[in-house]
Amino acid sequence: MAFALSVQMIDAIPLAFFASIAGMIIPISRFSLETHEGPYEKWPDRSRLSDAGVRTDQKLQGYTVIRQFSIGSHFLLILDFDCPFEEANVLYLLNHKYRVLSKARIPQFDGNLFPPSYLLEQSEIRGPFELALHYLDLPSRLIRIDLHARGFWPRYMTVEVLDS
Repeated sequence: MAFALSVQMIDAIPLAFFASIAGMIIPISRFSLETHEGPYEKWPDRSRLSDAGVRTDQKLQGYTVIRQFSIGSHFLLILDFDCPFEEANVLYLLNHKYRVLSKARIPQFDGNLFPPSYLLEQSEIRGPFELALHYLDLPSRLIRIDLHARGFWPRYMTVEVLDS
């Protein structure tokens, strides 16, 4: 049996409920990563994720959560490596049980021994499944993240570098 919402039914649904199930990107501040001590070179490459201060079993590549969003019952986390010259960010799409559905790294390794610094300056929600990331010292470029859904829930993401 197929499920469809008519325009009249959508108008009757409160916006907060619709946003929670329809996959709108909403900024949040509930996740953090464990901290590491000692010399930076000896830190593990993965850090344990905490949700509202409660440790989870999930370990993610990175040391700092710099942006985080909810998309229905899913989450998009943008992590960095807590380095003064950020060479990369790692993006994770997680489900409500913290399972990694998709992972992307900005930039993808292109063989350049001296990659540009990727210090995230601003994030901009452009649509229900689109987020633009603007980086300091890269004024003519932006990163667009498209979340691809099946039904209401995002299943994977694509990341592309665009001219702004």
